[in-house]
Amino acid sequence: MQKALKKEFGKLACPCWGNQDAKIVSISQAPSKSVIKNQKPFSDKSGERLKKEWYKLSDEAFLP
Repeated sequence: MQKALKKEFGKLACPCWGNQDAKIVSISQAPSKSVIKNQKPFSDKSGERLKKEWYKLSDEAFLP
């Protein structure tokens, strides 16, 4: 999978970011092509829905 991503996009899947003191940790996402291209996890439609509708968090609170 990583080889296919590197071949198609010139980079691997998104790196990990986070706050080890967070109360909630989302450790996985099946990233869309836009997430892979911009290297910003949870920035596609499904990520926005997760943050806003399920967690009820702002972008700043989700990934400070």
